[in-house]
Amino acid sequence: MDLVLLWALLFSLLAFTAFSLCNDQGTIDLEINSTVISFSNEKPIENEQITINASISNNGDKEAQNVVIQFLDDFARIGNTTLNVSCNSTAITAVNWTAQIGPHNITLIIDPQDLITETNEINNNATQNITLGSYSLYVGNIFTSFQRR
Repeated sequence: MDLVLLWALLFSLLAFTAFSLCNDQGTIDLEINSTVISFSNEKPIENEQITINASISNNGDKEAQNVVIQFLDDFARIGNTTLNVSCNSTAITAVNWTAQIGPHNITLIIDPQDLITETNEINNNATQNITLGSYSLYVGNIFTSFQRR
């Protein structure tokens, strides 16, 4: 019985290893969607520096190297990061951003110059929204008057 258990364990390990290895002749499919973009603070105040985090997936069986991720605030560039994403796995990337009042469409674009050949190019960008409300600071006494009619 121990021999059968050992054989099953060995077979499982070999099967897992075979499916985990990347194939140099394989394909790359990088992906991002809005659900994997997050902010270190969902309700920042004006001029607060927060971190924008994202998970980049490679659904292909070939490793993607030197993948450029572009971060945009509406159309203004926040910054770029570069990373490697192994086959059938996910890599985390992040950039710092200084929050400003108003609505913001934070967009991430994978491989913005289209240098990496992929099986699906349509899933290479995603947007997450964040809005900073305005506020007022009053110093001193505040007086109001109401007139009744």
